[in-house]
This record gives sequence, C-alpha cells and structure tokens, in this order.
Amino acid sequence: MFKSAIKDILQNVDFDSLEDSKAKEEFDLLLADCKKFIKNGNQELLKKAFLITLDANKDRLRLSGTPYYKHAIAVARIVATEIKLDDVSVIAALLCDVIKEENEYDYKLIKSEFGTTIADIVTGIEKINHIEEELIQPEVELENYRKLLMSMFKDVRIIFIKLAERLENLRTIAPLDKEKQLKDAKEALEVFAPFANRFGFRNIKWELEDLAFKITNREEFDNIKTKLLGKRKDREKYVEDFKAPLLEKISNDKFLEKNNVKVKIYGRAKHIYSIYNKTIARNKPVDELYDLIAIRIILDCDDPNMCFYVYSLAASIYPPVPETFKDYINAPKQNGYQSIHCAVLGPQRRPVEIQLRTQSMHEVAERGIAAHFNYKKGFIPAQSVFDNPNAIEWMDSVREMIENNGSESPEELFNFLKKNTFLQEIHVFTPKNELYTFPINSTPLDFAFQIHSELGSHYIGAKVNGKIVPIDYKLQSGDQVEILTSNKKSISEDWQSIITTNKARSVLDRHLKERRTKNYRKGRKLWKSEIINQKLAIRQSLIDKVVNELDLASERDMYIELGKGNLNTEYIKQLLDELSRKGSKPIVQKPIKVTTRTIIKSLIIRGKDRPGIVKEITENIVTFENVSLKGISFDTIESIFEGKVTLKMGNDVELKNIIANVMKINDVESVEIY
Repeated sequence: MFKSAIKDILQNVDFDSLEDSKAKEEFDLLLADCKKFIKNGNQELLKKAFLITLDANKDRLRLSGTPYYKHAIAVARIVATEIKLDDVSVIAALLCDVIKEENEYDYKLIKSEFGTTIADIVTGIEKINHIEEELIQPEVELENYRKLLMSMFKDVRIIFIKLAERLENLRTIAPLDKEKQLKDAKEALEVFAPFANRFGFRNIKWELEDLAFKITNREEFDNIKTKLLGKRKDREKYVEDFKAPLLEKISNDKFLEKNNVKVKIYGRAKHIYSIYNKTIARNKPVDELYDLIAIRIILDCDDPNMCFYVYSLAASIYPPVPETFKDYINAPKQNGYQSIHCAVLGPQRRPVEIQLRTQSMHEVAERGIAAHFNYKKGFIPAQSVFDNPNAIEWMDSVREMIENNGSESPEELFNFLKKNTFLQEIHVFTPKNELYTFPINSTPLDFAFQIHSELGSHYIGAKVNGKIVPIDYKLQSGDQVEILTSNKKSISEDWQSIITTNKARSVLDRHLKERRTKNYRKGRKLWKSEIINQKLAIRQSLIDKVVNELDLASERDMYIELGKGNLNTEYIKQLLDELSRKGSKPIVQKPIKVTTRTIIKSLIIRGKDRPGIVKEITENIVTFENVSLKGISFDTIESIFEGKVTLKMGNDVELKNIIANVMKINDVESVEIY
C-alpha cells in the first residue's frame, strides 16, 4: 500500500496544479536559484525531491506555525546560493529530514529514486541528527560533538548541508524557548562558526556569530549595534573621502591601464561579534577602537603581483601603520584564503584597515575553497577543519589538483578527496552512550579491549547498532557497540590480524604469552613423563635434530606444540629412536606428528528468535578446547533468526560435536554446514 502511494506521489501528481500554491511558489524560488547558480541542474529530480518532502512533512509544523517543508526549501536555497554546491546537494538538502518511522521513507526508497550518492548523503545527515537527539548532548560535549561530526562525513556535502541547516535554524530561532536558543547559539559559536571559518565560508561564519551573539549576550549586542548605527553616516562619509584620491590615482595609472586592470573599492561592514571580541582583546570600549572603518580593494585580473602594485599606490597616498602588513597571497591561510591585509592612516590620520585581492581570491574569501573549482559545472568545495599536522600537506595536494586541472567532474573530485582525506579517527558509543575515540579501521575487538582487558579476553561477538556483526567488522563513527562475552576466555592467535589499537595488541600479546608459557610447562612435563620416561638425559644434539626434523624454530616451540596437543608423543619417541641410530634417517612419515589438523567451516543456524539466544549459541561453541570463532553474523526477520558462524577447529569430530550441542539449544531448529 505504501509503495503504491509513493508511486502515485511521484508519477501521477500534476506538479503545476498542486493544492498548496504557497508551496509551489516557495519551490519556484528555489528552482530560480538553481537555474542561476547551477549549470545543467536536474530539474525533474528536484521536483521529485520536493514532492517527497511535501508528502513526508505534510502534517508537520514548526513552533512558529509554519509548514516544516519551508525549512527544507530554505536549507536547500542556502546550499544553492550561499554555499553554491551542486544539484545533488540541493536535492539531498530537500530530502534531509524525510527518513522518519512514521512515514516509512527509508534508504532503499531514496536510493531507488535518486541513486546511491544522494541516499548516502541523506542517511549521513539523518545519522548525525539521531546522534544529536539520542546519543550525545552537544551543548555539554562540544569537543566530542565537533570531532564526531567531522569524522562521520563520507561525502563532504554532508557537513556542508548540516552547516546550512544550522544557519537556517538560527535565522528562524525566535519561537524557541530561551534554553533551546542558548543551546543552539553555543553550538553555533563553538562548533559551526569555526567549521564555516576553516572551510572558508566567511560570510556564513560572520552571520552565525552575530546571530548567536545576539542570543548569548543581547545587551552587549544591542550596545555595539546602536553605536555602529549612530556613527553610520559619519563612517560612510569618511569612506567616500578615503576612496576619492585613491580612485583618482588608480584611474590615471598608465601601468594598470596598459595591463587592462580594473579596480573596485568597497567600504566593508564590520561584524558585531568580531568588534565585541576586539573590545575584549584590547580592553577598550567600542568608541576607542580605531579599525571600525575597513576598505576592500578588488582587482579584476588574475595576476597576484598587481595586488602589490595597487598596495604601493595606496601607500603613496596614505602612510602605512607599522607592523600591520600581512601577506596572505604568498602565504595563504590553511583554508585557501589569499589577500593582502594592512592598515594605513587615512584623512585626519585615522587608521583604516585595507584588504586587497584579485576577484578570484575574493570568491575564495567569500565562499571558501569552493571558488577554486569551476562551480558553474557543479564542482564542490572540500576541505578539512581539523587542526591536524597533516592538514597543510593535504590542502597542498588539493590546491595542486585545483591549480593544475580544470576539467574534473564532481565524481572525480569526490573520489580524490575521499582517497586523500587525513581524518584518521572514528568516534563510537557504548550501550550507555559513553563516547570513545579509535583509529580508523578499528574493530569490535579493539573496542572490547579498550573498555576492559577482561571484556576483550572473553569476547565471543558484538552487536553494532543492535545487529550482530563479524569479528573483523570495521567500526564507523556514530556506531553504538555492545560486546557479547562468555564465562570462558576465548582468545585466539587469529585475532592478531584483526586488532589495530596498541591497547588491544598489548593485552592480546600478554595473554598469548601466558598461554604459551602454560603450554610450554605442560609440554615439558609430557616430555619428561611420557617421552624420556626418567631415562638418562638425552644429548642436546639429538634434541636439536628432532626440532629441525619437526620444522620448528626452537626446543621451546617443541614443548609448546606438545602442550597444545599438536604433537603426538609416540611419534616423538619413534623419531628419537631413528635419529639416535648413527647414520640413520628417520623412517616415520611426518604427518603422524600432528594429532589435530586445522580446518575452517561455516555453519548456518536457524530458529525462533528470543532474547539471549545468540549469546547461548556462541557460549556453547567456545566451550570446545580447540575451537575458535572466525566470524559471526545473525539477522532476524520478524520472529525467525538465521545466523552464519565460521569456526576454526582441529577435526571433523569436533565439528559434529558442535552441531549436536547447538541443536540441543531451545528454539534452534536447524544447523547446516555451509
């Protein structure tokens, strides 16, 4: 029934005759934005995404009383016009809040209608939202939240859409209660504004800061705003007085004319939050700040050297303020920002801040590293915000790609960034929602050993987000991990190839060393009691020959293999007799030295699902001395479970015994060899 309803929404609705004409008007504005900023955008997919958003949110209202779909359209418009991403991002922004249990939209449906990329972005955003609501309190765990957000995005567009979503929320925050406003404002100042800054979205950063500051310190916000407005006419007149002689000098300059360099000069608005920070840093009131007047000079050319030439023209009119010159052209900021910063003494010897750059540099300054790409073709900005020593090298590689190539498709660009990302951490939760950080490629075993060495030692399996996963499952940021254990230690040497953390490796090495020591003592005892039978000591040279014949590294290894039961004592006796005969070679074939052989088999187990049955099955299996789990996965459909268990064991007899034991468990209906 649901699928047919979706089909009707997508295929049979006349888009141009929607009942909600206001919704149609809102979408038309978005469509106009996309036509302006995105070349070759897929309008049919945009319409389809809009119809699904309209359906999924038809009964939802924001606290202001406005329909919820307006929020989705507003976020999509920010993505299209202020961050300037591609149509894939706009479509994902429209769909970013449709995956809800009550309307049954899910990953599979989004993927079937829009493809894997959009489905992955939408579910990535949904996962972050779930973590915000269920697993973490951003307002009290900001550093963890910041790391979690950055480590989660597999596609850089996820974090950009999340940024747009937060900006729209702050713009429409008035109906929320004071406590929620303060929470969102704090997150904006401490998480999202720094993100925007490091991505290079300076306008978004400034707006986030001012909107948040208005909430966190309304009195100071109004104070600064009033003083700025009071001086506005004076500042505007001063800016015009400053510009006039500079424009005249530039317009009459023959060198600029010869090179066809056009120059524009703007007065630049100072942002309230940045002014407030300056009053704190300099311990001065707003009235005494000298650099409330700022000028931006933009050159319509590609030659960065022209910036220095125009600076020299400005400096010939207005004396530079010592130690204020900063060259971000030859030494760009980490987010790709380039410009000349300086201060000069303008009319009445008042300091004026100047930023001077080319048009392309200005686009980077306004829109971040997005401007490096040919955004008219739909290219996407990408950059990390981590303070990581590898960041500069990573950015250099991105910048080199940008500068040396101009025809990459968005897909090629994303693949490049995915391969070259330096994010090497993931952040996962315990069942009690405690947050732990691990290296990328960590497994549930690493998680178990990190929580407690005994938890790892008794590991028999793990549930990730409520589902059993294989032992070599690679944890993802945002996963919630539950470790399944048995009463018996279940450590296996095979784990050495699965674990990645130093903690897990250290604990495992210690346990394996203890096990080897135990087997050594057991094997040494067997050697003395069953092989040499209290006879005179055997020559060391003869023991060395036995070790060599067994293809072992040392005498100690021979005792360990005896203790483990991998060597037949009768065979050792025969081997000693043969080697002790001068000039004789052993006549006994080597295969009989091994009492157990290693085999790997998988079992398919089916039955009725009930709490604890997986734990009961795995505990039953690991009770066997020479059996270790190589992998385990269980799926449940309604009240029926099916599991696949991969085992490493000594012989087929053990396999038969395992099957017999598992079949005795209540609600297990069948066990088959895979």
